[in-house]
Amino acid sequence: MGVRLAERVIANLPADTERVVLDADDTDDPCHGQQEFELFNGYYGEHCYKPLYIHLTAQDGRQWLLGALLRPGNSCATKGLLAALRITLRLLRSRFPEVAITLRGDSAFGIWDIMEFCEEMRLDYVLGLNRNKAPDMLSSPTQMDTALKYKYEGEGCREYGEFGYRAKTWDGERRVVVRSEITRHELSARFVVASFKHKTPEEVYAFYCQRANQENRIKEMKLDLASGRTSCHRFLANQYRLLSHAAACALMGVLQEALVGTRWAGAQVGTIRLRLLKVGARVMQTCRKIWFHLPTSYTEQDIWRHIHRSLAAGSA
Repeated sequence: MGVRLAERVIANLPADTERVVLDADDTDDPCHGQQEFELFNGYYGEHCYKPLYIHLTAQDGRQWLLGALLRPGNSCATKGLLAALRITLRLLRSRFPEVAITLRGDSAFGIWDIMEFCEEMRLDYVLGLNRNKAPDMLSSPTQMDTALKYKYEGEGCREYGEFGYRAKTWDGERRVVVRSEITRHELSARFVVASFKHKTPEEVYAFYCQRANQENRIKEMKLDLASGRTSCHRFLANQYRLLSHAAACALMGVLQEALVGTRWAGAQVGTIRLRLLKVGARVMQTCRKIWFHLPTSYTEQDIWRHIHRSLAAGSA
């Protein structure tokens, strides 16, 4: 997972941190050749690895990569998640004993094992729930309200509701929120199981939808930081490669923090690489310093000066 990376991220959180959100998601990493544990995955239709990513969302809304775990291509979504969460919780609560922690994930993580773990470890959770006949039947009043609303408002009408639901494998009833919507003349319903007691169904679903930010972070890892270069034959060597890309992601996160207050404050990793790092320069090294002489015609000199001041202030 990269315990040192998680330690560094948690150590850099503000001292007054009262709540954090942990986002968990996996993705495909296509393999080419005979790498160890590259296996066929029917969902993606290819031979691949299935790395698991855990991101932490701080109170200011910024997301940080906590860990990346490489897994065989046929792994289920939750493989390795509980062990990674135990490490994360220990690190978080050693620094913030009273911090409120929420786990967020899509329907692949909305299973009893995960909910039971969260309740035992005093975590809130907001997880997607697979659609089946039972939730469909229990949410029929909300879906009927949506159909009636569609008659007067047309496309895009949306309704929210909630109900108590207990699957066969659960030990008790849980709160499930439903979002019912009609688009392209078709009624669709999505379900979220949540431990939140005091949020409205609309607020719970809006909170769940914020997990899309993690998908953007994973896209940065895959496209901008080339995390898919797991081309070694040995599985452990590929795990090391993935952790190296995770370290690069952490460094880029430091640069993104240093860019706060500039026109590049919201820039993604690819933009930072293209506009700020891919610059011709002359490098001079002395016994104590390394000098980078940038071209005088470089248009982003003010941003470089800002980054230098920010990083120097942070290390003082």
